[in-house]
Amino acid sequence: MALKEALASKAYGAIPELSAEDKASGKCVVTHGGDRRAIFLSCLLAALIVSEGYDLGVMNGAVVLIKEDLGLTTVETSLLVTTSSVSAIFGAMFGGHLADSLGRIRALMASCLLLFLGPLGMALSKSLVCLVLFRAGVGMGIGSAIVVAGLYLAEVSPPKLRGRLVAAQEVGLTLGVMLGYAGNTMLFGVSNSWRWMIGLGCVLPMLVGALLALPQVPESPRWLFQAGREEEAEATLRLFIDDEDARICLSRMHEQKLEYLKGRSLGDGFSDWHQVAKEVKTDAKVRRMFVAGTLVMVTQIACGFTVLMYYSSIALKSVMSTQDAFRLTLLMGVSKVIFVGIAMAMLERVSRRSILLVSCAMVTVANAFLYLAFTLEPSKWALATGLVAFAAGHGIGLGPVTFVYLAEVFGTAWRGKGMACALGTSRFGAVFITFGFPLIFEAAGASVTFAGQTLLSAVLSIAMFAIVHETGSQSLESLAERCVT
Repeated sequence: MALKEALASKAYGAIPELSAEDKASGKCVVTHGGDRRAIFLSCLLAALIVSEGYDLGVMNGAVVLIKEDLGLTTVETSLLVTTSSVSAIFGAMFGGHLADSLGRIRALMASCLLLFLGPLGMALSKSLVCLVLFRAGVGMGIGSAIVVAGLYLAEVSPPKLRGRLVAAQEVGLTLGVMLGYAGNTMLFGVSNSWRWMIGLGCVLPMLVGALLALPQVPESPRWLFQAGREEEAEATLRLFIDDEDARICLSRMHEQKLEYLKGRSLGDGFSDWHQVAKEVKTDAKVRRMFVAGTLVMVTQIACGFTVLMYYSSIALKSVMSTQDAFRLTLLMGVSKVIFVGIAMAMLERVSRRSILLVSCAMVTVANAFLYLAFTLEPSKWALATGLVAFAAGHGIGLGPVTFVYLAEVFGTAWRGKGMACALGTSRFGAVFITFGFPLIFEAAGASVTFAGQTLLSAVLSIAMFAIVHETGSQSLESLAERCVT
């Protein structure tokens, strides 16, 4: 009781009691001009994610040219591509910790700095060592930005818009990957083409970082509350929702913070890594959050997305010209943009779990089709069909919905660390995929490689069906209560 009174003794007065109807509905949804603010912030961060997507997509073609220009071996090529996946693990952990300790906005600005310096340094590099070092910086920025952008948008978005606004990350990522593929196609044949392809990736992070530094960009109200700056949190909430709903949201945050701080000294309300490890081990409710969130993130990466994003041009080049390989890869990128747009239109009309399961089934079938296309007499039309089918399956669910699900499944006290853990684990899996694919492809060929990818996708689909639970269009506080009951 003393703890509750201490937390309640702020300028906005006592904690309001919620009615049973409010608690059941997860109310905190009536909005005014906050919708426009949230949409603007979503577009701003989507621009940052575009730059990440560009850095990922452009390597699909640039690595083919770098290998020829610098005379890299297959192992060296794998090392260069894998570097970003390895460093993204540390970037995710770094971003999650920085977002909790210094705030979401400062963590985003740090990500922008890494994403500016990395591509610029790569474009000026003249040796494999320099390329790997600067590529590591790119990976750090990607890992950090994905984590922090997702949790920031989830924490400022009104519930009725949260799904679409958080999924805007995937729109930005997909658009950026497509622009990277387009850059490969358009700049192919230009002098120092791979340097221009990669170097262009530093432009957007520089612009977004400058905009984030403006005082008009608000800090996350959830972070402000957890950091003990409750009056600022209330004022920021009122930028996005009306006064009554802001008080209801604050009440829910109080209740969860009180529950979390039971048995602990009064601190900032965030879990540190030691507490996270302890709670995942001992608390089945917290463990459920982490297992479900991590599985969805791992499936997004390991279902074939990483292989095709980085290596489709290398795989296609084995049966056609480099120019044609670039063109089919661009077709895959354009197709995914279209299907992500379709997913955005239906995101709030279909349950998260249903979309994810349908998406898993579609990418598994697409991987099986690519296996058959490479096993039988390869043709451009068959390979194009397989690539478009994969783009459709991934774009309709695992692409956009993964970010939404990840932002919703964790409670506020665990969200930064939880998203970092999920992304870090998925990138750990991506390390093995990105390093191993060229070696397996060279040793065993495309048929065996895509047969293995099909089997992996099928296993992950079964796991998703068994483990992943539904999240809904409710407040983050209401979602957290449902997850832990």
